[in-house]
Amino acid sequence: DICHMVRRRILNSSLIHSDNIKVDCTRGKVTLSGEVASWSERDAANLLTYEIGGVKDVENRIIVTGQPKLSDEEIKNRVATLFSLDVYLSGLPITVSVKDGVVTLTGTVDSDYEKGRATRKAFQLQVKEVVNNLQVKPGQSREERGKTVLSGEKLKEAVATVLKLDGRINATRITVAANYGHVTLDGSVDNAYEKRLAEQDAKDVIGVAWVSNNLVLSTPKRSDAFIRDDVNFNLNTDYLLDGVAIAVRVNRGVVTLSGQVHNWYQKTRAEEIAEKVKGVKQVINHLRVYRETSKSDQELTREVKKRLKWNWNTWWVHDKINVEVVNGVAILTGDVDTWSERKEAARVAFHTKGIWEVDNRLTVNGFSYKWDKWYKNVPDRLDPYFEPDKGSYRGLYNERWW
Repeated sequence: DICHMVRRRILNSSLIHSDNIKVDCTRGKVTLSGEVASWSERDAANLLTYEIGGVKDVENRIIVTGQPKLSDEEIKNRVATLFSLDVYLSGLPITVSVKDGVVTLTGTVDSDYEKGRATRKAFQLQVKEVVNNLQVKPGQSREERGKTVLSGEKLKEAVATVLKLDGRINATRITVAANYGHVTLDGSVDNAYEKRLAEQDAKDVIGVAWVSNNLVLSTPKRSDAFIRDDVNFNLNTDYLLDGVAIAVRVNRGVVTLSGQVHNWYQKTRAEEIAEKVKGVKQVINHLRVYRETSKSDQELTREVKKRLKWNWNTWWVHDKINVEVVNGVAILTGDVDTWSERKEAARVAFHTKGIWEVDNRLTVNGFSYKWDKWYKNVPDRLDPYFEPDKGSYRGLYNERWW
């Protein structure tokens, strides 16, 4: 039943360390209670409950006992710091106010995506609530874009700050190095999910060109059979993966996923679910994405170009962006003016129906980084274009960092 599903997923989650969470269910409504040591555990329990098929509502009564309470002023300063370092939000006229732990955002942004991103960034601090009153006024903030330049020691400090502020990550064992836009993460984290979040946080800092993630996992050892059983259980109970057949293999804590899914979101979601299971050291994602579109690469190229032209973030530089689509992979080249334009161009291309991967080779004007350094050869087993049944490698892989 639903209660059993929730209890089991809480117990096998690498993000939740407390065994004091109680679960009650009534007609699809789940009530969580008990005590945990951190806001991240509380939020993880809440999120995984919503992911389970059949759950209609969640009431979260879990109490956090292990973290000091921040003052409203401290929360305000931390949210403002996150925004100032974010590749999308830096330079935008956003005002942050906090009362009784509730964050209110006012001001203007260029797009609905940025408005939603501001909410998600604020929630990284484990705040009670975010009231987003931001207004979307496309193009008004462009002159402020790209003025923040972080490099060398400042870039290192910025990445370290963002990692420290993210309540989902235990950053106490992470060390950061930065050189000409190249950020290197060393040290250890508790699980594969935190490792991925740390890399994404670093990539989202303005001025970061590429990231080398050398973090190792301090994962407790579990038998492969138990890991495989839990991964299968979590995949099969996730409502967004309902009806999708995914094969799971585990070897010394390394999980390999294979099969076919309907879209890229299901592929990345399956990977995220697997990496949150206790004992998982790494997830190798060999899931194939079924291409629903019958459009040719030439048609997809025109569609991506059109979407870049009519997007408010990329409209200003759409004529500077070269697009080529090969087997559903969009390759972007050229030089843009700001970091947010580079990031948004990849996002726009990726969300074009029929595109299942983006190779973002765009450079940012004014940054003489050694951009070619982020392209690298990787083992076939880590390459999303490798087809193990055919033994072929298409050679289109670069480190996906947006």
